[in-house]
Amino acid sequence: VLKVLNECSIEACEEVGLEGNGNYEIDSKIETELNGCFESCTWKLLDEIPVREQFQSGRCWMYAGLNFIKRNLLASFHNQINPEHRQFLIDNLQFSTSYLVFYEKLEKASAAFHDAVETSHLSIDDPLVSYLIRIGPVRDGSDWNVFCRLIEKYGIVPESIAPDLKHTRNTKQLNSTLNRRVREHFIKIRQLIDSSFLGKDDPEIQKYQIHALKDIYRVLIAHLGVPIQEFTLDSNESTLCTILNPNFNSNASHSMTPVDYFHTLTHERMKLSNYCVIINDNRRLFHTVYSVKYGKNTATFKDTNLDQNDFSGPKWMNLNMEDMVTLASRALEERSEAVWFGCDVEYDGDFDRKEGILGIDIYDQKKLGLIGKIRVSRELRIASGFAVSSHNMILAGIARDSKIYQKIKFWKVENSWGRECGKEGYFLMFHEWFLEHVYGIVVHKDLLTDDQRGTISNAAVNSVIIPPNDLFAVL
Repeated sequence: VLKVLNECSIEACEEVGLEGNGNYEIDSKIETELNGCFESCTWKLLDEIPVREQFQSGRCWMYAGLNFIKRNLLASFHNQINPEHRQFLIDNLQFSTSYLVFYEKLEKASAAFHDAVETSHLSIDDPLVSYLIRIGPVRDGSDWNVFCRLIEKYGIVPESIAPDLKHTRNTKQLNSTLNRRVREHFIKIRQLIDSSFLGKDDPEIQKYQIHALKDIYRVLIAHLGVPIQEFTLDSNESTLCTILNPNFNSNASHSMTPVDYFHTLTHERMKLSNYCVIINDNRRLFHTVYSVKYGKNTATFKDTNLDQNDFSGPKWMNLNMEDMVTLASRALEERSEAVWFGCDVEYDGDFDRKEGILGIDIYDQKKLGLIGKIRVSRELRIASGFAVSSHNMILAGIARDSKIYQKIKFWKVENSWGRECGKEGYFLMFHEWFLEHVYGIVVHKDLLTDDQRGTISNAAVNSVIIPPNDLFAVL
């Protein structure tokens, strides 16, 4: 350090300038491309729907999932819908994330207690056990598989019925309280197994799991209140059901459970089971399905009556990048469907939150004191743990070069950080950013080849288990 201070200070000042402001200014070359992005490209754009805000919470995956449902319900009409009805759906079809948070946390706690049983043969300082305890068993964030299972099990409710709460907008205190309690129960379960003659097969262990889950339920009630079990449709909700479901009788008085409400809205227009997760991981075999057996992304896949020998967890099919890009573009261009995706927004220099730009080295590097480029490849970032899947968003548009039509230039992205970021909450993604930082997408199985669908259908017996701390296990 002293050698650098003595020899390099003058040289460094000459290279970056004497002002030393560290200004994050968009590079002029990037600005030029941005200024011409609409004139030089042919765009396919989905409906402009109001962007929502997750505030200080890790609910991006929920917002992306719920807006995926909304957008793809709109797509199911194939443009054969009264324009007034379409606008009514855009303005009024808003689902509650607050309602889902309750069950998300409860299911994650349940999965953690099963993990405690299933890993009880390992020592407390085993890397797997240590990770499961330390990382925060009910921390925010999850994946498409868990989202679908939550919806299928607990349904959805309108946002007007279950609006945001203090502890859903800012989940820090809720997560802190829950993680402490879940960790304590996790360790207690291990102690009970150690002291039992029957080990983890002792019926008392399952009784304690239920006791522990009731304890977590009380914590959730204290923070979030009692979850909605049934509600009566207002005039807006009745109109939504009438537009989306031809069998709905709007003249009758309707009291619904959240599951009934979900099925009434989706009817036969879309089934979550028809969609699958595609990932791109060059370290692993392509045309192979991967899964995880432990951790928060097994939430909803475990319950007290489940035979763990027959465990079927979340599934992700690994394809090469070219295939993943093709599937994403076809979903938008051929089916007019949104694409849910998982990505890394924590790679410094490739992302501007305020302007809503996702691009490679978008800032003037010299003003940041960066002389010469040193970029680590996508593969090495994944292998080293440098890369993280930190955010979920929606692809809501695609732009191809007007002169070279097959060349993808940009993607339009719907975020969940409110309307102060980007353009009314929408971001512009350079295609190069997609290639570097998008790790997984969700598309309809009809877009897959026969071989790819076969791989998915055989996943129950052929999936490969990856560790819970893997980037793709927390997608």
